Formats: sequence, C-alpha cells, structure tokens
Amino acid sequence: MDQILFSGEIPGLFLERIRRDGEFSMPQTHFHGSYEIYLLLEGERSYFIENRTYHLKPGGLVFIGPNRIHKTSAAHTARHERVLAEIEPPLMRRMADWSGSLRMKSFFDEDSGVLDLQGAEREFAESLFSRMADEIRKKPLAYKEYTALLLGELLIFIFRKADSAPEKYPALNSAKHRKVYEIAGYISTKYAEIESIDQLSREFFISKYYLCHIFKEVTGLTISEYINDNRVMAAEKLLAETSGSVAQVSAAVGYGSVTYFDRVFRRRMGQSPIQYRETHS
Repeated sequence: MDQILFSGEIPGLFLERIRRDGEFSMPQTHFHGSYEIYLLLEGERSYFIENRTYHLKPGGLVFIGPNRIHKTSAAHTARHERVLAEIEPPLMRRMADWSGSLRMKSFFDEDSGVLDLQGAEREFAESLFSRMADEIRKKPLAYKEYTALLLGELLIFIFRKADSAPEKYPALNSAKHRKVYEIAGYISTKYAEIESIDQLSREFFISKYYLCHIFKEVTGLTISEYINDNRVMAAEKLLAETSGSVAQVSAAVGYGSVTYFDRVFRRRMGQSPIQYRETHS
C-alpha cells in the first residue's frame, strides 16, 4: 500500500514523500526536463541511471540532470520510503545565478550520480527536505522564498559532498553488469542504427535469449524499452529545435514507420509528435 506522507509545490519545485509497504517498481523508464533529487529513507532500491545500476540503501541520495533515463525497482526489501524533489530549469537557473561562482547548473547537467549520506550528513539532508515540506504545508509569510532558500542550501550541500567525496557511490560491477553497461552505452549512441535485437546479439556475441534476460535483470527494463526511450528523447530535441517533418524526425531517430513512431511517442509523452512540437518549439 502506498502512503503519501507529503506532496506539495511552489513555482518551479515539486516535493513528495512516499512510504510503500508492498513491492514496487516503476512501470516504465522515466525521463523529463526537470532536475531530480531522490533520498532513500528506508528499505533498499535498485536504481538504474542511463547505463549504470546502483543498489541504494538508506542514506543513498541520487541527483539527476534533465533528460537522463532512469528507473527504480524493488531490491531485497519490499517496504521503502523516499523523498523526491523535482526542480524545473527556470528555478535551477535562478539557483545557479544566486550561487555565484559554483557550477551548480552545469554540475547537474553534466553529472548524474549517487552519494552515500550517513550520520550527521543524512540527518542534515533529511532536515532540509522536512523544513521545505513544512514551509509548503503551513504557508507562512514568504514561504515560497524561504523554501527556495532551503533548496539552495540543499543544492550547495550536494555540490560540496560530491566535490569532497573521494569517489561517488559505486555502481554494481559484476561481469554481468559490466556487459549490460557496455550494451546500454552502445544503444545510447547507436539507437538510430539498431534494426533488431538479433543485430545486438550478433554485435556482442551472446545469444538473444541471454541478452534479453541479463538486460532486464540488471536494468529493470527490456531492450526495446531502452531503445525506444533513447529514440523518443532524441526526437523531442529534434521536434523542438528543428523544422524537419515528423516523417524526417522519425527516420532520423531510427523508426521505419511513422505510424509506429507516433504510437511510441504518444505512449511515452502523452501527446503526438505534432502536438509536442506545437507546445515546445
């Protein structure tokens, strides 16, 4: 059963805290134009980001820049609790301007990763999330401005922690994981040229069945889902920034059928490619 402990927002920031008692995996991969900060408070989770999988335990803090493919899945324990902040680009730009010399925005744009917070660091991060939630919930005088200040404090804390840590939270690194990372990295750059899973099987000299099995086990999603996510993400950019026809965009990202492209795009984005261009170009 899901229990929403808090859900609220100010302009540019959405904050949510959820406790789940049963096993839960995101139904599909996820990518969006906002910045995301995820802190695991209880339980364990498998967290796939772009082409790496992390095993999160309490205190695991994930920071993700815009348009990074990611998905969380169950890992060992069914029950878990987490807090999530989603920051829209205009607010992040204001945070970057406010922070002066820190490369805060480019840090999130260029990096996605995981930090391990324990002891006083974990308590501090949790307290900042809680104080932001209290401000949004109670709405005292200037609560929007103060919530933004607390967010800025959290961002600087993350920046400092990442800068001082000898190395980031390690991704899972068995031989099987390394093979899947290699395949995922190949897909993320060659998505437009991949014609079939059989082609991938030949490219990496492993059977189609084993390829599909280990990819799903490591990432929590199918190869087809991952290929489609990379293609749709590339199509978003082309639709917003170029004037090519939908058919041209479809072909450019690797779809032989415009009808199939339209169906996949609608399923992922909730609107047709034409509607997306009208609202984002």
